Amino acid sequence: MAAASAERYDQPFPPGKRPNRLAAQPNHVAHKPPGLTVELEILVDVETPEGLDIDRLGELIRFALLAEKATGPWAVSVLLTGDERIRQLHRDFMSVDTATDVMTFPFSDEECDLDEPAGGDIVISVERAGDQAAEFGLTLTDEIRFLVLHGVLHLSGWDDATAADRAEMLEWQTTLLRAFDTGGRNFGR
Repeated sequence: MAAASAERYDQPFPPGKRPNRLAAQPNHVAHKPPGLTVELEILVDVETPEGLDIDRLGELIRFALLAEKATGPWAVSVLLTGDERIRQLHRDFMSVDTATDVMTFPFSDEECDLDEPAGGDIVISVERAGDQAAEFGLTLTDEIRFLVLHGVLHLSGWDDATAADRAEMLEWQTTLLRAFDTGGRNFGR
C-alpha cells in the first residue's frame, strides 16, 4: 500500500467522523461467530515499514475480533504515523504533550446505534514502535502487530488502567499473536 499524503489526515479521526471504509474479506479462521462483519481500513502516512504486510495486518485484526467473540458489524481504522502526529493527538485528546506508542478512539455510544458498527480508530507511532522493538529484541513488524492487537483489545472493551489489568492484557496479546502465527492452534483463554 502506498504511503498516504499527510494532508488527507489533518484531523485524522475526530470524534464522530470516520473515514470511508472498505468491506473486508472473511477471515480464514474456521469458527466465525454468526453475524460478524468487519470493515477495515489501514492508512499509512509515513514510509511503510519494510516487511510489513498490510493484508496480513488486516487478518490479524479480524482474528483478534473473533477471539474476543465480537459479533455484528465492526469498523476498524488503523493509522500508522509518526511521533509528531501521535504527539499532537495525545496532547489534543489526553492533555499529555508527549509521543506515545498507540492510541485508540472507540466509537462512543452517542456515535453508534444498533445499526452502526462497533469499533473505532487505532493510531500507532511507527517511530515509537521502532524504539520499542529494539528495546524488546523484536522486529518492527512484530511490534506494530503487537500494538495493533493492543488497540483492538481496547476497542473490544479491555482496560489497562491498573498494573494487574495491563499484565493480563499484555499476556492475552502475546497469546493471540502466537495463536495467529500458528494458524489458530493452541488457542484459548
